[in-house]
Amino acid sequence: AQEDIWTIRDRDRVDDRVVDVLSRADDRIVFGTRLPELVTDEIERTLEERAAAGVEVTTISRSATVRDRLESLEGVRAYSPPRHRTENEDDRSGRIALVDDDTVLLSVVDDDGSETAIWSASSLFASVLIQLIEASTETPP
Repeated sequence: AQEDIWTIRDRDRVDDRVVDVLSRADDRIVFGTRLPELVTDEIERTLEERAAAGVEVTTISRSATVRDRLESLEGVRAYSPPRHRTENEDDRSGRIALVDDDTVLLSVVDDDGSETAIWSASSLFASVLIQLIEASTETPP
C-alpha cells in the first residue's frame, strides 16, 4: 500500500525534500517562509531554474529580508501574505511549498529550532490541502 502523506524530520532532510519537490514543477510554484535561514542557496537556484524553464514562481513571506532575497532572483515574484494572515502571527511555521496542483509540503519549527515537515504528491490529500491553503490566503470581503 502506498502512503499519501510522508513525514520528514531534520532540517537538512527537509531542505533536500523542498528542493526535490520544487524541481519537479511544470507549471506553478508557491514557496513561502518567514525565516531567512530556511531559504538555502540550493532552494534559490531551484526557484530561479524553474522560473527560467517557464514555471510561474511566486514566493510569500512577511519578512522583508526573505522577500528582498527571493525577489532578486530572475523570474521570481515575492509578496507579503494578505494582511488578515499576518495579524495572527505563527511563531512555529516553517516553510510551505505548493507545486502545480498536486504537491504540497508544510513544515513547522520547534522551540529548539528543529524542523519537521509533511509532504504529499499526486494524492487526494495533496489536492485538498492545496485547496484549503489557497482558500485561507484569499482576502476576506
